[in-house]
Amino acid sequence: MTTKPTKVIVIEPDHKEFRKANSAVSVRVKSGPTLSMMGRRLFNVMLYHAQTMGAPGINAPEPREACPNPQDYYWIPLPDIAHDAAWGSKDHKLVISMLQQLQTTLVESDDPSGLFSSVQLVGAIHLLKGSGRRPNMIGWEFPRSTRDILSNPDFYTKLSIFHLTSLQTTGGTALYEIAKRYLTNVGGKTCKNHWHWWHDSLTGRQIGSIPYPEYRYFKRDVLTPAIEEVNRTDIHVVLTESRIGRLVTDLQFIVTLARQTSLELPPGPVIDSVLLERVRAFGFTERQACELLGTTTDSFLRATLALVEERLNDKSMEPLKSPAAFFRKALKDDYVSTAKIKPKAKPVTPLLANVAEVESPAVAERKARVNQALSKFEALTEAERNPVLGEFHLAASTHKRLKPGGMMFRQTIGNWLVDAEDKLATPSRSRVSSSSHSGGSGQTR
Repeated sequence: MTTKPTKVIVIEPDHKEFRKANSAVSVRVKSGPTLSMMGRRLFNVMLYHAQTMGAPGINAPEPREACPNPQDYYWIPLPDIAHDAAWGSKDHKLVISMLQQLQTTLVESDDPSGLFSSVQLVGAIHLLKGSGRRPNMIGWEFPRSTRDILSNPDFYTKLSIFHLTSLQTTGGTALYEIAKRYLTNVGGKTCKNHWHWWHDSLTGRQIGSIPYPEYRYFKRDVLTPAIEEVNRTDIHVVLTESRIGRLVTDLQFIVTLARQTSLELPPGPVIDSVLLERVRAFGFTERQACELLGTTTDSFLRATLALVEERLNDKSMEPLKSPAAFFRKALKDDYVSTAKIKPKAKPVTPLLANVAEVESPAVAERKARVNQALSKFEALTEAERNPVLGEFHLAASTHKRLKPGGMMFRQTIGNWLVDAEDKLATPSRSRVSSSSHSGGSGQTR
């Protein structure tokens, strides 16, 4: 028998506020996938609706084999949860995929009570397909160990769905929640923790899953964008750094109400169309690209995108067989921090060359002489090197087009130096050496 809803609650968008337990605000991922900006949004929207309904069972469908106890779940139309989360894609299957990731995410809190330590964010999830004009219904439960803390917390932070959905980065969303928690604290000061703790909290990545980057890169890629984003909301944060000598150790924020609240413009789309097309250019489908955008930190995704695009445009490297696979590998292994790249291409054998000739002692001797000439050239001071470069540029018009230090530049000038040695009539066959002995004048003949 279908259970009819016991009450109907209509709340204007600007008044969609909810209470989030303090112990559920400052969390770090203990195991599971990255707690992305979209994951945080969906979790907050589910928490908001659970508090709005007050109790599970409202709009519950008839019991069925796959869900024999629908009264234990919170039920809302799937389009509603996508709308409240400002999901910018019409593909609601991606919302389901994100909810499934929340099921496998375990978080831990540093709250002294320990009531929210190593807890699964979302329990079982059910999807009831609609028919006709009836929309699909999504049903979920919170883990029993945390249901009371999440639905009716004693110590909580009041948050607004509007401001949370106006934030576009994982770091900005996490920092906003933490800052709101400490807004009414003495002096408006947040907790003071090592910057590694803040890295885990603001990136949403599993603790210890990757090596920590240098602090300056964390500040550039995560901290600064998050601060700028939060300062466009109803609060203002200022970063304070604690140092031992020149080494930054701990971070703390001072939180105050914004002097003037920003104009309440509609939040931007979660799915950045330009970013989406850049990811799809690697060979991903729209759904795959949307999933990557929804599950990856914005700054980390953009940095990895730039790295892979630069790799694709580097003609001195061997072509990538699968840009999509390389991009996934770059995300998984954090190529941005480790600066890993594919090995350079092997020198291409000229079409008219004979294999036996390429491997001959004469070719090996030529390579050795080129390397020796390059070593001597690079050992010169800048004043000694300039006259040599001047003659090199005069030797052929194409030499000026070569990028100094590049592979083609080194190969070309190395062969030119060897040829110059062969033309010299003096006992010293090194053009570089001759230039050096002439006092850097470049007059070698």
